[in-house]
Amino acid sequence: MIIRKGRIGENEKIVSCANAAFIPVRYPGFDFHVNMKKIYDGKVDYSPEHFLAEEDNKIVGVAGNILTKFYCQGHEYLTSFVGSVAVIPEYQNRFIMRKMMEEIDRENKEKNVVFSVLTGDRTRYNHYGYEKIGFDYYLTVNRRRINQEDLTLNIIEIKENCDQIKEAFHIYLENDFFKTRKEDNFYDYLITGKRKVYLLKIENQLIGYFSLNKNLQQIDEIYLTAIDLLNASLKSIFNYFGKDELTFVISSLNKPYLLVFNNFAETIAIKDNLLVKVYNLKEFLKLTFNLNKIVKKFEDKEYIYRIEDEIYKISIKNQNIEISIGEYAYQKYYPTRKDFLRHVFTLGSIYDERDLSLLFSISYADLF
Repeated sequence: MIIRKGRIGENEKIVSCANAAFIPVRYPGFDFHVNMKKIYDGKVDYSPEHFLAEEDNKIVGVAGNILTKFYCQGHEYLTSFVGSVAVIPEYQNRFIMRKMMEEIDRENKEKNVVFSVLTGDRTRYNHYGYEKIGFDYYLTVNRRRINQEDLTLNIIEIKENCDQIKEAFHIYLENDFFKTRKEDNFYDYLITGKRKVYLLKIENQLIGYFSLNKNLQQIDEIYLTAIDLLNASLKSIFNYFGKDELTFVISSLNKPYLLVFNNFAETIAIKDNLLVKVYNLKEFLKLTFNLNKIVKKFEDKEYIYRIEDEIYKISIKNQNIEISIGEYAYQKYYPTRKDFLRHVFTLGSIYDERDLSLLFSISYADLF
């Protein structure tokens, strides 16, 4: 058994192995070409960004580690997206997944990755250093909460190469925090996981778009040119699908949308489906602070934490952050980095005025 990096031209072998592993545990017809089109449709060959387990000249396991950069407030942060970790059934229970995850960890350390992201309910990854961080709001909206006298928008399901994809992409750039997608892959991101994408229009003017996750029956991305068009958008969406109730997923960072959606929500749930491994805590805190200050105001304050064997002094002044590591009298002790992240990036810190409180979320469409 050897673990090696993929080579250009091995995309079909990778998909074949992943499908053979996933179909028995997912559903008949599961196909990485369709469900993960942005990675496996062949437009870009991501084979070298996979680790492959090979035995007797046969690929028996795959694990993708796609490196990308997040841009925020003039800084870039190298990020790893881990996905498609799969071992075909007859080779399972031989620690192959562990070996591939160890190789991913080694690569991320060598390349100075700031943080690594997984998606879904993958608790089996926790012992590789991943932990649930951040959360999203799941808002169930009932038709009766919507003003039916508002204007009606046109809704059009879009296909690849639609003329107005470019316009929708610019709406995305105006609304999204991370801006990791590019114009040429924007549509493929939106349809990941068999989603359908729809445009919202007033006559010929595009005012927004949304993506419907058919498997989960939820709308997990909606962006508009103006938030005051939300009532008309919701009315038109309900009429289009003939539904009385729909669930919308809104990022905890997206305060403007949350405030308006709160007027329509029948119920609100919080889910923490995002698994993150932080390699550079100092840079990760800077990134998330700069994201948060877009939507909230921080008071001038100093926090000193002992996290594992290091003491971090986090100073916030005039909406700027400075972080230093040294010998300080600390206010609170976290025995592991995961303990610290789990507290600061979830609801616990919101109710503790002594603690730094940060929000973190990544759109479903960005996840690998």
